[in-house]
Amino acid sequence: KNNFIPNGTRGYYSRRTQPPFFCLMLKALYKYSPKFHHLILTKGLRAAEKEFRFFEKKRTIDVNVSGINYKMFMYKVLRNFPRVESTRKDFENWFNSTPKARKDIYMKFKTAAESGIDFTSRFYKIPSDRKTIDILNRIPVDLNSLMYNNALFISKMFKKLGDIEKSKLYKEKAKSIKKNINNFFWVPEKCMW
Repeated sequence: KNNFIPNGTRGYYSRRTQPPFFCLMLKALYKYSPKFHHLILTKGLRAAEKEFRFFEKKRTIDVNVSGINYKMFMYKVLRNFPRVESTRKDFENWFNSTPKARKDIYMKFKTAAESGIDFTSRFYKIPSDRKTIDILNRIPVDLNSLMYNNALFISKMFKKLGDIEKSKLYKEKAKSIKKNINNFFWVPEKCMW
């Protein structure tokens, strides 16, 4: 229905995803449970492809660095009101924030929740201050790595089905994502992404 796995089963989670681990779950199931191969290659693969396309359309940003364009994956929930499950805490943080920080703080809290690692200082400008959350300006290398692996998995599954054209398409997507990860995130001086 949503083309992604929602952040939870209640209705108010329907606009927030989970991190895209579905392909990794299918991969493990395929490896260890041969009796599910047919299900994975049919319904599972269709669902995995839908989730991948959702992230491509709704969770990417085009970034230009030194004249080079990169299409990167990022979490972003564009609904700017408190999370139903944390209304009081979100409102308290909003109330205690600066007027500038208030303008999109609810979107930032929801986006952090979507990342699956809510709340971590990695998304804060000031590590101990939740009100300084800045996830809408962060492009997570781990999400981009997941999407790379998802594209590879989808490619392999289409190859098993004999759909060479779709297999090649997703292999090319994986190559592009990997290239962007290495060019955008790699910091040679620190030998890390």
